[in-house]
Amino acid sequence: MSTIYDVAKAASVSIATVSKVINNKEGISDLTRKKVKNIIKELNYTPSSAAQSLSANQHKMIGLIIPFTSNPYYGRIAYEIEQFVRLFGYNLTICCSNTYTGDMTKSINTLIETGVDGIILASFASHEKTKETLEKLSLPIVLFATRKSSLPYTCVNIDEYATTKSIVRDVIDLGYKEILLATQSPVENSSFIEAYTEMMEDAQLQPQIYIHPNQEALLIFEIDSTKIGNPEAIICCDEVLAISILKGMQSTIKETSILTFAGTDLPEVTTPELTTIKKPIAKMAEEVVRRLIEQIQNKTIEDIRIIFPTEINYTESLTRRLER
Repeated sequence: MSTIYDVAKAASVSIATVSKVINNKEGISDLTRKKVKNIIKELNYTPSSAAQSLSANQHKMIGLIIPFTSNPYYGRIAYEIEQFVRLFGYNLTICCSNTYTGDMTKSINTLIETGVDGIILASFASHEKTKETLEKLSLPIVLFATRKSSLPYTCVNIDEYATTKSIVRDVIDLGYKEILLATQSPVENSSFIEAYTEMMEDAQLQPQIYIHPNQEALLIFEIDSTKIGNPEAIICCDEVLAISILKGMQSTIKETSILTFAGTDLPEVTTPELTTIKKPIAKMAEEVVRRLIEQIQNKTIEDIRIIFPTEINYTESLTRRLER
């Protein structure tokens, strides 16, 4: 069954252009209109009611793309965004791309077919297929808690690079030398890796990076401690990975300090309680929804980078180093 995306791709036009042709809107040349209509006929595409009213902005619907809903971090993001979407009088449609780094074209296409007025990407993939799809859209798009893309979109995030440098500096100043960085997604977490490597090399220490091979792990799992080695400190890019490492290192945890970037309260209920670099997810969610709705109402697309500060909660998982 053909979709509006298939028509747009075959005609080398944006989805909004196809929608204008379907709705007999002005601003389309006769040549383009004829081309799109011929492709619609060739592909036997039947416009959905959502596609037919796409340009009318009648749905009051926002789309959200995340990798998983079962991951506590992305579940928290979806929850907070939905609260503010409703507060502003809109509804939320959630799509899961089911990967951290894969192509999101299907998810984007699903949201377009639904008739969303704008999209929030909480998992931006740099694959060319996805970028090509996004470039053809005229809808407002905002990036949430993800790295800034080369595309002209508003991005709401923490300063991953500067924050990581500060954290690594603090750990080194406490006397740690064997410091490991753990991540599940080297593509998404490239800023963390770059900052960590730079700080370690500046201190003439050997960088150690652990990349967990199962990038699509959904819930807490157990990591074989032999794959981690015996570092003095571990800095994790997300809390699920941190808790999984903690679970696998119970027998040696007294010798290792674990720090993690976090968007949930999970690291605060572990034993020992982990040192966390907390992302202000609720405040970020409010800002990303507000920015997106402003762009929807003003029919604009903005290229802005909005940075939120993090809050570091030092616990005994790190400070006990001072007692040794």
